[in-house]
Amino acid sequence: MTDYLGLYDGYWQRPDRIGESSFDDPEPIARQIVELCGSGRMLDVGCGMGALVRELLAQGVDAQGVDVSPTAVAHCNRYATGRFFSGSILNLPFPDGSFDTVISTDCLEHLAPNDVATALAEIHRICRRQVFLRVATGPDRDGRWHLTIEKRAWWEQMAFQAGFRKHPGYYRINPFEALEYDGYTVTIPLEKILDKALTAYPLNALQLERDLHMDMFRETGRRSDAHVHRYQFASGFVRPGDVVVDAACGLGYGSHLLASLTPAGRIIGVDVSEYAVDYAKQNFGNYSSRIDFYLSDACRLSFIDDASIDLFVSFETLEHVPDPDALLAEAARILKPGGRLLISVPNHWADESGKDPSPWHLHVYDWTRLHQQLERCFLVEQGCGETAGGGMRLPDHHREFFTFPGQGHPLRDSEWLLAVAMRDPVAGEDVPYRDTMYPDAQAPANLIEFARDYVNPHLVHALVSLPWRLRDKTLLADLARRVRDHYDSGTSDHAAAICVLAYQALDDPTLTVENTRDIVRGIEAICNSNIAIPHYRRWQISNAYAAALLSRRIGALDDATYWFRRCADYDYLYFSHTLATKTVSAAYNAGRLLLAQGETDDAHRYFNRGVDAFFAMMSGGKTAWLGSKHCPFDFPYFELTEVAAAATNCVNSLRALAHPADLTTLQRLPVINLQSVVNEQARVLAEQEQYVRYLEQHLSIRRLAYQAKLALQRAWQRLIRASRPH
Repeated sequence: MTDYLGLYDGYWQRPDRIGESSFDDPEPIARQIVELCGSGRMLDVGCGMGALVRELLAQGVDAQGVDVSPTAVAHCNRYATGRFFSGSILNLPFPDGSFDTVISTDCLEHLAPNDVATALAEIHRICRRQVFLRVATGPDRDGRWHLTIEKRAWWEQMAFQAGFRKHPGYYRINPFEALEYDGYTVTIPLEKILDKALTAYPLNALQLERDLHMDMFRETGRRSDAHVHRYQFASGFVRPGDVVVDAACGLGYGSHLLASLTPAGRIIGVDVSEYAVDYAKQNFGNYSSRIDFYLSDACRLSFIDDASIDLFVSFETLEHVPDPDALLAEAARILKPGGRLLISVPNHWADESGKDPSPWHLHVYDWTRLHQQLERCFLVEQGCGETAGGGMRLPDHHREFFTFPGQGHPLRDSEWLLAVAMRDPVAGEDVPYRDTMYPDAQAPANLIEFARDYVNPHLVHALVSLPWRLRDKTLLADLARRVRDHYDSGTSDHAAAICVLAYQALDDPTLTVENTRDIVRGIEAICNSNIAIPHYRRWQISNAYAAALLSRRIGALDDATYWFRRCADYDYLYFSHTLATKTVSAAYNAGRLLLAQGETDDAHRYFNRGVDAFFAMMSGGKTAWLGSKHCPFDFPYFELTEVAAAATNCVNSLRALAHPADLTTLQRLPVINLQSVVNEQARVLAEQEQYVRYLEQHLSIRRLAYQAKLALQRAWQRLIRASRPH
């Protein structure tokens, strides 16, 4: 039996090791833990010199540490008294369920292989909910301290046997493609399985259902990675308050991920298997009050009302059902106008006979067939290809996930195809609208009065709202043109469509002067209207700003000045205090153009107009911004940062005007605002991503590429932190 106390107390008594840590900077790891696990009570097992515990304390976490070495514990308590305890990971000195989260970094690999199971059992005993493991997969620098040297798969299997499963946020920490190679250190976030569920469904019992059902949170390897990653992808489409159906949910792990990682209001898991539904209820139903599991055929969801669902997810289902069109028609029935469908199928899983060799698969799919079936009921906005490798198709391929336009075609092969599609929102004019993002909010005046101000309020999220609207630019433009042509020019629907088309035109490098002037004439008709609808006023202001940008782009600076001034002169308070973004930015841009034309007095007036508009915006007080105290609004605060930057530009311009010698400098100043900073950050990150893709695709060194990506991200994070005011 290894004497860990003697071994590691001696280790920490060495002058060259006291105060050392296994990582250079604990801050990113601590932030990762808090983002994944929250801020409950935490224990770092094998805490060493305590750097991670102290960083967690600095981030406001109730953190403690335990180590087998009394020397290390005494050292740590000098810096955070009473936070560190002596104890062995094989017999931890804490009652059952003492901690919400148990952390272990650079510890388990220091145990002999036959002690690992005991250590994991102790961690399981004292943790209430989740575990964050980091283990090395190679020898240490001295070649003597790492007693168990194994890869990720071995460690995960040991954790599963101890009563854990993968944490729902596992793939936020471990991107799907990066799992192709183990780094020197691997991170394994875990979740404790409830005792009752573990007793009813031990790991070995799952093997009996393996051909049809598997809990992919309790399986390691590339195939399980691909299955769970689809739900990780789907989580990006879930809005606050959404009602989501997971059709043919199997054992429910995907429903659990969606409930854990998204602000959905309700998750409805449906499966035809009694075994699957019972497993899902026992293993995941008790983790969140927002999940319900039902025994039902996904093609006949009679207990769900028409047009009541925001997102319909069904992975690996169409190939199993006799009538795939019936399933898609049922999805279309229960989805709201503008609601989304996410679906996946095997991509051309066929043998020499042209049939799928799996007895459970009734159909063979490729993108053409899938697209044809979907477009009967939906707007197909995005396609995806996913490959895990190690299967019947592309067995030697690396993990890969890529997207392509829904109206296009995949440029390379893949094991599975995914599609994102939307229920046509134009069909929703007669469907009652209820806002689910803020269902109980007492909203600031006018902000979410979509049902009052639009003929078809379902268009707002599908056509306008970022990032939720249609992702395919071609489909978005087509939808905007259909809305423009279908609805009267005096409706908010029509005015919104005109604005969407105007901003799309700004991104079109082939746009001619003649086409630009046609768009501006359409905007002028909107802005000349006296329609007394608050959301219509919103679109008058946004359209005027777009007309200014379009005019400036073609060099019609007099027209641009006119439109910036017109935008700045609107009474934006008629709609909301939060609409000041366009007004203040327009005032600043009008002032710059007037200054360039020698109209100093008018420039001064518009810079002042921007400052006045900013303070008028602030005069609304809490009611104008917060809405409900129970469910406060968040999106106005993002606008606040942008309008504050534009107002700062106006103030700086007025200061320069007060000193004539500074006028030349002012005329050279770029337009600096939050958006320009964000765009520059996005540009740098895009260049990094492009370089990484080059390494991956052309040099075939994917591990080095991923390490380079992480190094670039760390450098960027350090740059951002260094730029923050202290």
